[in-house]
Amino acid sequence: MVAKYSGKLRVERGGVTSALLVLNNTTGEGILVNSEGSAYARYSAYLPFAKPYLDYEIARIADYCVSEGAENTSDGLWAITFDEVCEHFNIDLSDDPEIRDDLLDILRTREEIAEIVATEDEFEIKYSMDICPPVPKLKEQYEDASQEDVDVALAKHILWVHDVPGGVCANFSGKRFRDVDFSGYKLNSAIFKDALFENCKFNSAEICFADFSGAVFEDCKMQYLSTDELNLKGAFLKNCDLFLPSSFYEGRPIVLMQMRHSITAISSTAEQPTAVLRTQPSSGQNSRMNILIL
Repeated sequence: MVAKYSGKLRVERGGVTSALLVLNNTTGEGILVNSEGSAYARYSAYLPFAKPYLDYEIARIADYCVSEGAENTSDGLWAITFDEVCEHFNIDLSDDPEIRDDLLDILRTREEIAEIVATEDEFEIKYSMDICPPVPKLKEQYEDASQEDVDVALAKHILWVHDVPGGVCANFSGKRFRDVDFSGYKLNSAIFKDALFENCKFNSAEICFADFSGAVFEDCKMQYLSTDELNLKGAFLKNCDLFLPSSFYEGRPIVLMQMRHSITAISSTAEQPTAVLRTQPSSGQNSRMNILIL
């Protein structure tokens, strides 16, 4: 058995030793063997709790496989490559069929996973849709609205807000906006139901009483907003730089996906679940996230 792996049993660069673990599944004890290229155990070390430690590492990989796919898939399908596992856990599943099979057995018992198939270099996983983050269904066609269209409509909208003759409420329902800058605009009470925003800016905009229900935001900058009575029901935000006052989240069920920011406060009570989120990024991270507001 040692001869089979002798070519890999040695001290690597940086002083890391590649060793063979000989495991007693009954007692949980193990022996680490480093043959230094020989066919016998030139160096060995006794591990009294080898099996519990190995089980712990396999459980960590299983948790990763579940969470990584569930947080990123939009259709319930995701693949976890063995190279990816090796990068995160320094365990090469392609070269260790025993650990791969143990991991596969664990994943097949997880309720989050509906089906799983092991190929030569990855796990192909179908997740239970109950745990997958819902994503919006985009319309096949949108009517584009340009920066000029927005400026003209909002000029009439301001007149409407102040009850000036000639004013018309801005209604952009079902429109698509690309690279439109709404920064500093007074969009109070405007209607953007089921609209699509791509690479738009809303910094310091006023959107109180506005209706963005069912809207989709992709790669938008949305900081320092005024949001009193804002309607974002069913809205989806993907890769957006977002800052909303904590009062906005109160009483709203929110699904956070692919979070890359720190949650500095979160609380919940039986009577009134409340999520208070601040998007100051952690060290070395940006504050982009995907959010679905239900």
